[in-house]
Order: sequence, then structure tokens, then C-alpha cells
Amino acid sequence: MLRDMRFAIRMLLKQPGFSLIAVLTLALGIGATSAVFSLIQGVLLTPPPYKKPHQLVLVLTARTDGQKQDDPRGWAAQQWMEWQKEAKSFSEIAAYGWTFNFLIRDEGSQSMQGMEVTKDYLPLMGLRPALGRGFEDSDFGQGPVKAILLGYEFWQRTFNADPKIIGKTVRISRWDVPPTIIGVMPAGVRFLPSPGAAKEPNYNVNATVDFWVPTEPNAKYLKEPYWNVVARLDDRATQPQGQGELSVLAAREAQSEKQFEGFLPQLESLTDEMNQDGRRILLPLLGAAALVLLIGCGNAAAISLIAANTLSWIVAVSGSYIMNSSITFAAESGRELRWRAYFTFVASGIAGWLTNTAALLVAAEVLLLPVWLSKGLAILASFVVNFSLSHFVVFRARPRPQEDVRSDAGKVR
Repeated sequence: MLRDMRFAIRMLLKQPGFSLIAVLTLALGIGATSAVFSLIQGVLLTPPPYKKPHQLVLVLTARTDGQKQDDPRGWAAQQWMEWQKEAKSFSEIAAYGWTFNFLIRDEGSQSMQGMEVTKDYLPLMGLRPALGRGFEDSDFGQGPVKAILLGYEFWQRTFNADPKIIGKTVRISRWDVPPTIIGVMPAGVRFLPSPGAAKEPNYNVNATVDFWVPTEPNAKYLKEPYWNVVARLDDRATQPQGQGELSVLAAREAQSEKQFEGFLPQLESLTDEMNQDGRRILLPLLGAAALVLLIGCGNAAAISLIAANTLSWIVAVSGSYIMNSSITFAAESGRELRWRAYFTFVASGIAGWLTNTAALLVAAEVLLLPVWLSKGLAILASFVVNFSLSHFVVFRARPRPQEDVRSDAGKVR
């Protein structure tokens, strides 16, 4: 093995130009593939920062007739509150919503987007503040919001990661009472999909959450279907089991309440739903990068063949041009060729080179023929293509001017 390595090093040093091109070609393919895989590792392969994320499912809505919904629809609080009591396939069920507002500061206002969550949301997701405390029962209720949790990135960006931020109040646009900051959440916590807010200009489901505020259903609007629902499957339950149980409960609710008719639950894995956009973009990108690496490996292996191919192409193309000149161009002397013919003339040379390269690679790499035979076949193939194109397209026979005059004169008589 050491002897083979020494031989390889001597060959690389013997041809530094060839070695540099081969190394750069492979480096481009390896670098592109590594960069894309790093993105996939961070976006698709790294699980979201939730407790047992494989158990988390989004409870979306679907029409019972199978038709596509014109506008996204959520769930009524009366429905998911009953699911919390009746469903046995889930350990926890919670609701949430997307919200947008402005933080008012002395130096100006700053936009921020956040989540309104019910009291079961943080325990269900397995989220605990990195600083301070989470929501308590006393934080929930009707009336002004009294407590607020900050997102880690928002805390660093807006408050310079102030460790003494806990207990301070913040002013928020259109809120009469400034809420008190009770904690800072861990880094990297993204939004959960809110289909009803997808058309909002500031909605960005792939962003990290700026803030969380507590909320609970208002008794006046229990039948209004605007809540997003997330659930955690029980350790012994499967997604189809949970789907079936919620479908039965939703059908029973629709019988007693006409407003709930026409819709059934559709469970979607939270991890799959959150990675949907990333998978659609990154997987084709990985395929393209892998193709670049494959092409780079092929190019590195074929550099020596292509270098040898240059001489055989010159031989083939030159020979075809010489033969064309002796056969047809002499007969056409005295007649100017048009610019289009010159361009076709050049194109025939390019076609000859491509044919030469393809024939050499197939003969040497696929058919494993000897080098001298591969070069001979490549020269022959290139000669035939180039000669045929230039002879029958560029120098195709045309009647000479004298013949045209005679034929015209005969017609006059």
C-alpha cells in the first residue's frame, strides 16, 4: 500500500497541471455536497426542540366530501375541549393561535410575531423556559394579558440578552396594560403552522417565535372555529388510532351541533409538516450537488482521455476538411460562401469533437478496448460525422453560374 501511495505521489508531481485540475474538480463536487448536507442536517435531520417530537401531531381540518377547502378552517373550542375529556389515544391536547403586534420602546417601535397558547400548550410540547418561569394558572383568564414569555432570539436581538429582564414590563401597541416578562424560552423554537393566518403579510411559519402570551376560550365564542389544535399521542397509541377516535367524536359533535357539520379531523405529523418546505427545497438541491460530485469524479477520471482526445480530433477534423477541399471546394471556387455556411462549417467541427470525445470514452471506459484501438475508432467516428456535415451541408453541390445562364437562355428561345 505504501508503495502504491509513493507511486501515486510521483505521478501527481510529474504532471502538476493535471493534478491541480483533478483536485479542483473533486473539491468543487465534495464542497457542494458537504454544504448541502450540512443544511439538511440542520433542517431535516435535527429534531425540533420538543419532548418526543415523533408523538406530536397537528389536528387539521378536512371536508367530509373530500373537496378542497376554499379557506382554511380551525376548530371550535367546544370541540377540542370535549376531545381533552373524551379522547383516550392522546395524553394531552392544546390549542394555539398566531398573533402580530408592535413593541413600543423609547427609540421607536419594533414589529414582533408571537403565539397565543392555552395552559396545556407548554407542558404538551415539553418546553421549559431557559430563564425565569413558565405560565401558571393565575396568568390565564379573561381581561388584559398580564404575563409574557420572550423568544430567545428576540431577547438577544432586542434586549441584548439582558439577564435582568425578568420582572420588567414592556409596552405593546393597543394593549392598555403593559405585561410583565416572566421568562425567556430556549433557542430555536419555531412557529407551529396556523393555516388561517397564512395570508397575513407578516406571517412566517419558518421563523422563530418572538413571544408567547396566555389565552383561554371565551365562553361567548365557544362555537367559533378559529383555534389551531396540537396533540400528543399516548405511548401505546398510533396515529391511525388517534385519527379514528377523533373522527368518531367529531361526527358525534356534528350531530348535536349543525355548525360543526361537514368537517372531520386530519392528523399530520408535526415533524413532517414543519420540514415540508425544507424537504421540497433541500432534497432536489442535494441531488444536484451529488450530480456535481459524480460529474467531477467522471471528469477527473476522463481528463487524461480528453487530453489524448485533442490530438485525435485534430487528425480527424483536419483530414475531413482536406478531403472536402479536394473533392468539392475546388469545384466551387469562384463562388462566395455565405456567412451561414461559415457558421455551419464551424458547427461541423464542434460536432466532430463531441463525437470524438464520446467515442473515445465509450471505447476506453465502457468497452475496455486497447488505447490504440479506442483512438482509431474515435478518429474514424469523428471523421465520418465531420465529413458528412461539411460535405452535404456546407459544400453541397449547386449548379454553377454558367449552367444557370444556359438554362435561362434555353427558356427564352
